[in-house]
Amino acid sequence: MTRSCWMAAGSHWQNILTVSEAFDKNGQKNLAGKTRKRQAMNAEQRKKYKAVKQKLSSVQLVIKKDLKDGKMPRQKDINQFVAMSEEMDSLNSPEWQESGAEYMKIIEEFKKAAMSENPQLLMDIFQKLMDSKAACHSLFR
Repeated sequence: MTRSCWMAAGSHWQNILTVSEAFDKNGQKNLAGKTRKRQAMNAEQRKKYKAVKQKLSSVQLVIKKDLKDGKMPRQKDINQFVAMSEEMDSLNSPEWQESGAEYMKIIEEFKKAAMSENPQLLMDIFQKLMDSKAACHSLFR
């Protein structure tokens, strides 16, 4: 079960993200003695994050289809995918930085593989990106 609640912290509100049913006596998730906190995004930040995420998902599907068909994706799609990944990384919450850094390392491999014009190599690295994304989502959703 994922649970999220809001609490006052100083002069602003913070979102307390909990990820399991194992909560301490105060009702907060205890991860080896740590409760994960993230700064709440304001409405404008959430809107921008959602828009970038939607664009990234759209171009990701185009690239996935091309690679599944054994074709090199268009350079325009590759460039957009990389740019959207970089923008998404810049909008990430500090708690996601470690996972985001791993994803961005693989993005660098993806950019190099795109220059090779080898669809199988690109597909292998694209799959690493999808695995990295799934691992991050399993931690933070």
